[in-house]
Amino acid sequence: MENEKAKKEHSTFWKEFWRTVKYFLVAGLAGLIQFGVCTLFDEVFYAKFEGQYYYVFYFVALVLSVLWNFTINRSVTFKSVGNVPKAMLKVLAYYVVFTPLSLQFSYYAIGWKIPDMVVTVINILVNGITEYLFMRLFVFKKEIDTLNEQTKKPLSFKFVFFVVWVIAVVLLGLNGIILAISNTTWVVLWVFVGLAAVTLIWGTIFLIVRHNLRKVGKDIGDRRDAKLIRDVDGIHIAMAQLYNGRTQNEAYINEQVDLQPLKDWIAKHPDEEFKYTFFHILVAALLKMLILRPRLNRFISNRHYYQKDERSIGFIVKRQFSDDGGEGMAVVRAVEQTNIFDVHKLIKEQVIPCRKGNHSGAENALDIFKKLPHWLTCVVFNTIMRWSKKGKLPRSLMEGDSNHCSAFVTNLGSIGLKCGYHHLMEYGTNSIFVVIGQKKMTPFYKEDGSVEMRETLDVGFTIDERIADGYYYAKSMKIFRKVLENPELLELPFDTEVEI
Repeated sequence: MENEKAKKEHSTFWKEFWRTVKYFLVAGLAGLIQFGVCTLFDEVFYAKFEGQYYYVFYFVALVLSVLWNFTINRSVTFKSVGNVPKAMLKVLAYYVVFTPLSLQFSYYAIGWKIPDMVVTVINILVNGITEYLFMRLFVFKKEIDTLNEQTKKPLSFKFVFFVVWVIAVVLLGLNGIILAISNTTWVVLWVFVGLAAVTLIWGTIFLIVRHNLRKVGKDIGDRRDAKLIRDVDGIHIAMAQLYNGRTQNEAYINEQVDLQPLKDWIAKHPDEEFKYTFFHILVAALLKMLILRPRLNRFISNRHYYQKDERSIGFIVKRQFSDDGGEGMAVVRAVEQTNIFDVHKLIKEQVIPCRKGNHSGAENALDIFKKLPHWLTCVVFNTIMRWSKKGKLPRSLMEGDSNHCSAFVTNLGSIGLKCGYHHLMEYGTNSIFVVIGQKKMTPFYKEDGSVEMRETLDVGFTIDERIADGYYYAKSMKIFRKVLENPELLELPFDTEVEI
């Protein structure tokens, strides 16, 4: 028991030791901020004031360093999830005492001809030591180490922006006041007043825009068709930076589908007007996989990760099976409550009109380019590519475009071709290209060693390996196989979990 107690005390000692080291490293950076701002004010902007406004510069620098020190140490050093306003009020109480005393010391020290930088260093040292004791023993005493993976929340972007915005306005306004007091030229004065006004107006517009975006479930940085993923780990951030482009990050997965369960299911669900096919079941299985495995519904653009707002499958419809038969684009979308019967209906609603010669909005837009000169077509498509990359394309163009779907599916088996690899596209947002091959007979070995010939399909997946890791893809493929082995699972809402 004594040995365990000694080990625990030893562990606690080193834990507190490293906590203290961590605090003073962060506080050291806060000190550099304070020291740097004081130096900037005293030596660059207001050297001609001969130190008479030092206490003003010191106060501004102190506020900046406190904001840094409190925010970082609360999360990193003390790992607290306690009430932020309450903790800030406690820190404010400390500075209600410390600030007047330090400002008074600064005022007298400057009068005693002590160099400004020496005064700043003394204030920083006293501030660092006393503030650490105050935070450790009073502010965060009962809340230390309450932060963990379950309670951890990302720092509010709105809070950070608001703090930076207020600081910028205050600093610029304060500069303007000091310059007015010092009888500087009106040109310099109006530069600072103008900057403060522009900052205030820009910040107000920014907050209004962000508020309006939040009302429709969006935020700054989101696209029309997707939300920016803000909690990406370091490895995936590096992958997006180092390997720019889908075609540079392709991986290939091949799945062999036993058609007998699909045949049995189709036999139980006859439809004379628009027959169920293997293709319909495969599309439904893909949509279910996208709903159950949301990381597959991601894409990377401009080196940012995005989560698509909708789950969709795009494919090409052959209007006539002939050399000159035209092609049309179709898109099937699914929500959590969608099932295979809904998918069948959606495909029917798009395929039948397409084979009758009707065109989608995206196709009509593309047909315009037949009438344009080549140079103008190049200019327009270069613009479209840039807009697509930034998420600025009109929604009407993206909705009917298979390249902006979660996955693109091509049924090569319908035209008598075997399954094969197909590259991804740099244009658009889909990170998965699925190829369905021709039916074939494949030997299956039974437990007794005998061989049985079954009809199968090869399905190939070309994927962007950056959007998920190998384990995630492997589990997703298990779900895909399980669903195709038991097509009746597709009769349930697609958000129904599948045991594997």
